[in-house]
Amino acid sequence: MAMLADAVHDVAAASARLKGSAGHQERRRRVFANFLRFVRDAGTLTRSIPEIPPSMVHAYAAHCVVQGMAPGHLENIFSAIRVVFRAMGKDIGRTCSNRQLGLPHRSRKGTRRAQSPGEIEALIERAKRIDQGLALLIPLARNLGLRRKEALMCGKDLQMWYDALTSGKTVLEVLRGCKGDRQRQVEILEDRRAQTIEDITAALAYARAHMSTENCLSAIVW
Repeated sequence: MAMLADAVHDVAAASARLKGSAGHQERRRRVFANFLRFVRDAGTLTRSIPEIPPSMVHAYAAHCVVQGMAPGHLENIFSAIRVVFRAMGKDIGRTCSNRQLGLPHRSRKGTRRAQSPGEIEALIERAKRIDQGLALLIPLARNLGLRRKEALMCGKDLQMWYDALTSGKTVLEVLRGCKGDRQRQVEILEDRRAQTIEDITAALAYARAHMSTENCLSAIVW
């Protein structure tokens, strides 16, 4: 148990040295910790992680495939494992590529389609029966191209966006909830400017009536 705990601690330290958000570092740590438990149960855990043989990575890959994990999830798991090994001084890329591990190929061919305007309106109507604030998030996310977390956390920026749009700006700054904590910009479609201003105005009114300006829409769970 102590050996496993020490190994997980070493992995956390190595993950922290790598680039990425705190959440990304924590996911890498969890992924590698699961791998280390597998290695321990197989009786091959050593005090030095780089001494773990590549054959154990292959064995773990076979174990994960048998568990029925999705191809994309498998790719993420073993990408994280390779990254942590590399950070600890052992490059297993030549012996433990996805192909060599026998991971199923993930198809990038999309199967989803964009929702029609009618479907979006129906979604908004259903949302209204649950929560008015939820219904306000949907058109905001659609017109501004916001991800879910960005929409949830945009309350503090609604006034800034309103001022920018009404002054004629075509690009808005998305400051909160961005993937990897990297702020980004969204471009406003001119034919949706008036509707976007209307949606932001409604969201501002709701936020001021129902929540503190400190939290605004960010307290609504979508």
